[in-house]
Amino acid sequence: MITLNKESKIILSRKGVDSSSGGFASPVIIGKKMMSIPIPIPKGAKTLHDTGYNVKYKDIVFKDFSDKNYEDIINDLGQMNKLSEKYCDNGRCHLDPDIVQVDSKAKGWKPSFGQDDSANAQTYLANQREKAGLKSGDLFLFFGWFREAEEKDGKLSYKKLKQDDDYYFKGDGFHAIWGYLQIGEIIIGNKAGIKIDQEKIDKYCWHPHANVNWKNNTLYIPTEKLSINGDETALPGYGVFDFAEELILSEKKQNKSVWTNGFDHNKGHRQEKVIDCIDKNLDWVKKIFKL
Repeated sequence: MITLNKESKIILSRKGVDSSSGGFASPVIIGKKMMSIPIPIPKGAKTLHDTGYNVKYKDIVFKDFSDKNYEDIINDLGQMNKLSEKYCDNGRCHLDPDIVQVDSKAKGWKPSFGQDDSANAQTYLANQREKAGLKSGDLFLFFGWFREAEEKDGKLSYKKLKQDDDYYFKGDGFHAIWGYLQIGEIIIGNKAGIKIDQEKIDKYCWHPHANVNWKNNTLYIPTEKLSINGDETALPGYGVFDFAEELILSEKKQNKSVWTNGFDHNKGHRQEKVIDCIDKNLDWVKKIFKL
């Protein structure tokens, strides 16, 4: 049975806009689903080979968060001009991990997450377990940069916080876990990209990592159900969390890079931080999932 246990790995994977890609935080509204805004396609990336998938921010509507599309939300936050001038090519974004079913998705959509060596991230993951790499049952917990937001008169804006507010942190916002994917299958490509099993890849033809030849290109496919310590839960093997305080990684009243729970934000790879499933960490995972 594929399950998370003491032999497994937990991967804290940074995903979504941040200070180096996009230049702003994703909004979070207390009591709602977490919404991570995907990173923009860099200026100058013109071809499918460069971008993987030509989805635009205006194509995405996550109705569990808002009836607005992502471009409208970014405009509400006052960030679209900066995004267009510094980062974004024609409003396009890199939608990955792709774990939210929305109306605009392709027929037959399946959840998945891709990784490659654009920042040596996949090599770092492949070197785990003395280069045996990740395996089925391991758990990705996706985290990103968030700021508390509020809706007024149909418009979304960042909330101005004072030091005694519940979600005040030094600087702008905090790091928090927003989604997850438990590995059910790993589709590993050759050094130039995914070319080994075209029939499998064709099932994910809309995914940005399915149509390119990026170095060490890899797709992670989730389990049907989340399983921990041999117990299958009622939760799917992937998903997005409702906002809860347990998801916040940053220490209250500190800079967002100062983390709680003994985790060192500065340790390991910038994008991927792999931790062992010792008892303390397994208990923490159960708490996150309210199990």
